[in-house]
Amino acid sequence: MEHKSETKNCQNCKKDFTIESEDFLFYKKIKVPSPTFCPECRFQRRMAYRNERYLHKRICDLCKENIISVHSAESPFPVYCNKCWWSDKWDSSSFGKEYDSSKTFFAQWHELMLTVPRPELIAESNVNCNYVNYSGGLKNCYFAVGCDKDEDCSYIYRTFNSKNSQDCFGLQESNLCYENIQSSKSFKSNFIENCENALESNVAIDCKNISNCIGCVNLRNAKNFYLNKPISGEEYKIKREELGSYRVLEKLKKDFKDLLLKTPRRFAKTIMSINSDGDELVEIKNCHNCFFVRRSENLKYAAFCSNIKDSYDYSHADNSELLYESANIEKNYNKLFSTTCWFSRDITYSDICMSSQELFGCICMRSKNYCILNKQYGKEEYFEMVEKIKKHMNDMPYVDHIGRSYVYGEFFPIELSPFAYHETFAQEYISLDKEEIIKQGYRCVDERERNYVITRKTEEIPDHIKDVDDSILEDIIACAHAGECKQRCTTAFKITSQELSFYRQINMPIPRLCPNCRHYERSSQLNPMKLWHRSCMKEGCTNTFETSYSPERPEIVYCEKCYQQEVY
Repeated sequence: MEHKSETKNCQNCKKDFTIESEDFLFYKKIKVPSPTFCPECRFQRRMAYRNERYLHKRICDLCKENIISVHSAESPFPVYCNKCWWSDKWDSSSFGKEYDSSKTFFAQWHELMLTVPRPELIAESNVNCNYVNYSGGLKNCYFAVGCDKDEDCSYIYRTFNSKNSQDCFGLQESNLCYENIQSSKSFKSNFIENCENALESNVAIDCKNISNCIGCVNLRNAKNFYLNKPISGEEYKIKREELGSYRVLEKLKKDFKDLLLKTPRRFAKTIMSINSDGDELVEIKNCHNCFFVRRSENLKYAAFCSNIKDSYDYSHADNSELLYESANIEKNYNKLFSTTCWFSRDITYSDICMSSQELFGCICMRSKNYCILNKQYGKEEYFEMVEKIKKHMNDMPYVDHIGRSYVYGEFFPIELSPFAYHETFAQEYISLDKEEIIKQGYRCVDERERNYVITRKTEEIPDHIKDVDDSILEDIIACAHAGECKQRCTTAFKITSQELSFYRQINMPIPRLCPNCRHYERSSQLNPMKLWHRSCMKEGCTNTFETSYSPERPEIVYCEKCYQQEVY
């Protein structure tokens, strides 16, 4: 029997959402019921299980060495350094539990979570790196999240195959870049966004194959331009030297913002996208409501992933197929309601499981098969038990503190997350204040006290990088936000000798914000991961599209055809 589209009311936000007829076909394929949370609340729920940047100093509970971890010393479960966690000194199946039909499944899963040792960070194959998480193959990097194969970089996020760069979001195959967002194959370019093959260019958006350009938008194959107007090579050199001044740089950003509001923007940033909608999409087919997705097909409600097929509702994944309501995935097949599992298949309701198969409700398992709540079963008994547990989950649903019900088919409740809500990626996209976090029944911990003695105020930093001497390396510098923003401001920061050398090399002024605030400033420049149905704003054009530019925004938004006519 073919399902028709159906409207449901989200049991979390109480807003209506639509389940399309093709959605029911997918749910039937993987044998799960249709969701009771809307897509945005499902995303929030998954992201409440991902702590990227909130790091703590603590001690490994096995070797007693000092470590940096996503889990604080006050966490209720043991935490091992990565060396100990991956060692043969312990076995996660020793924590296995018999299934107890007098309790809900989620309550038993949470009891197990409180006993099994968790790794300090999710990181592997990194050399001489500190404060790196969800990253691998890095060398000489500092504070990197979601990165792969980078070298000599710091304060980077989702940056791949790049070198000698700092403060970048989504940088790829680039060198000597600073404050870049979603750009690739660039060299010695700063404050650029969605640019490709930018050479010694600064403050630019949506440009390709440019060199010696400053303050430009929508340029193709251009050299020596300033605010989209041609200049001589000598004029470029003068203006580039002036960008070492913080005052000049800020004035340029203001003038550039004015230019952006007069210049048409493309409705979506897509490359080789077939029958798809979303933003930041490259080489995809039949993908809907997707964001930051590459080389994938047949997806819906996906974000931050590449090389994925036939999946719904997941994020931060690579090289996988048949995923649903999951996150933090590498090389998986048929993974449901799980997080942080690598090189595995047929995994359900599990967390941090590696190189395994047929797991249900397991935590921190490595190279295991046919386990439930970390307890080993025979093959036939395993499948019999799984069916019984699914039925039990429906007969005895978990009900959270404010009455939301969780049966088989729902991801883990946020209130059971190993992290406080404000520590997680969810807070970055769906920000809640302390009162709302507590009201929702989520965990909340007080912010750390920061008793820094400021030795240099923002206004005391020399305006031009050429006037900054090495004495700044001894200073604790005040962040210009002074903790009054909602960006996890650290209120103060230091400049290392490597950073100072970097700023001098690229002729850029000392930043006035702490690294956290700089990261969230970059994030805030991205469009939201939401879509609105709109019409092309080119006079006479009747094309319509789905776009991440909301109708209230001031930008001029063009359809693909009109945009291409504008820039070529």
